[in-house]
Amino acid sequence: MESRPPESRRQFLRHTAGLATALAAGLLPSRSRADGAFSHASAAFEVSDRGALVWVRGTGAGQHVSLAVSASSAPEKVLSLGPAALTEAHDLIHVFDVTGLEPDTEYLARPALAPVGTNAEGVSCRFRTMPTSPRAMSFVVSADTLADRKPFRLFDVMLERKPEFFVHLGDTIYADRPKQALIAQTLPQYRKKHADVRADSHMQRFMASVPTFAIWDDHEVADNFDREHPLIDVGRQAFREWWPVRTDDARRLHRRFSWGPLADFFMLDTRQYRSSWRMSADDPAKTMLGAAQKDWLLQELRASSTPFKILLSPSPFNGSTALDSWAGFKAERAEIDRYVAEQKLQRVLVLSGDWHMAIDLSRQGTSIDEMVVGPIAAWPQFEMNPRNRSVVARSRRPHVGDAHNFGHVRIEPTGGGARLTIDVVDEKGDVRFSKVLES
Repeated sequence: MESRPPESRRQFLRHTAGLATALAAGLLPSRSRADGAFSHASAAFEVSDRGALVWVRGTGAGQHVSLAVSASSAPEKVLSLGPAALTEAHDLIHVFDVTGLEPDTEYLARPALAPVGTNAEGVSCRFRTMPTSPRAMSFVVSADTLADRKPFRLFDVMLERKPEFFVHLGDTIYADRPKQALIAQTLPQYRKKHADVRADSHMQRFMASVPTFAIWDDHEVADNFDREHPLIDVGRQAFREWWPVRTDDARRLHRRFSWGPLADFFMLDTRQYRSSWRMSADDPAKTMLGAAQKDWLLQELRASSTPFKILLSPSPFNGSTALDSWAGFKAERAEIDRYVAEQKLQRVLVLSGDWHMAIDLSRQGTSIDEMVVGPIAAWPQFEMNPRNRSVVARSRRPHVGDAHNFGHVRIEPTGGGARLTIDVVDEKGDVRFSKVLES
């Protein structure tokens, strides 16, 4: 990366200050200031202590985009990337791999059409890099964004909580909804579904302010899909274009990331390797993760030394009835339970989605706690299935089944380890229930 030429410094400082003020006030539009040069606001993904992936999307083939990155504390020091060509082959998207950053530092990334100096400037995104020393931190987590439920106002409530990052636990689109309209079956159709979801102004404002880590669930391809579905490759390509993932293999979505010394996160792919849930639950060949991902998970859990080990699973882990979740893969779930107990891996928490409700799903007799969260913008569980209101009430578990919701997770160091608090927050900003874990 190169420094911006000295003669543009004053212009850049004026522009950065203006963007920061407008972004904080929520005044920036969803399109570029340059008459639609960019289709969506830029966004940061996969942030680490030294880098980030910055996503931009133009409006026409033949455009070239550059990116200027500076720390909020030192706006005069500018890193320039690009120019990069935007092509139809990648849906007019370019992802800048920004490296060489400082830990625990806030950055502003500003896209512009090349050459530098034109007026075609896009909406900047802001992100903070991962800390490397123990300190309190927080993030938000949820799932399920159905384009038909726009506007996605829950993102405004998330932003008020000032999280350091966001975890989207899947169903980023509904490729198979609504059934009376377009059901995605081709790459352009999958891309259009993602574009429609990400066009929401509340979501764009949020993602321009908070970096994202995302994984898919079933509706990125088709309802309840497994490893035999013929459109896995197409759905995965569109997902990775719109929700960048830092892995060496384009087919691989599972990965581990950290946010300081207090927590390691294990993002699980519970779709493309799974057997059909219709197989016998006692069949030893039945798998949710596939052999390679399961071995990776167990090894990475054992290698982790952080006070909290957080499994990010699109499919609920501790449930007992929904066979499309881990309840239909009991042998593999029991193997993970045993491993965590035998290795004395404390403390392990699963955060999951998919059920269109929030519920404390921690289970007696296991070392693994769980909280299910969501939806962001889809049918709440009791709207879809009114009879489940009484069923869930009889469980006496804390839950939210009548509202859009998310989890706000705070982790802070203590004398002997760390404390994790998760608030389940609804669209009015009310905390419906909370859970505290000590490690």
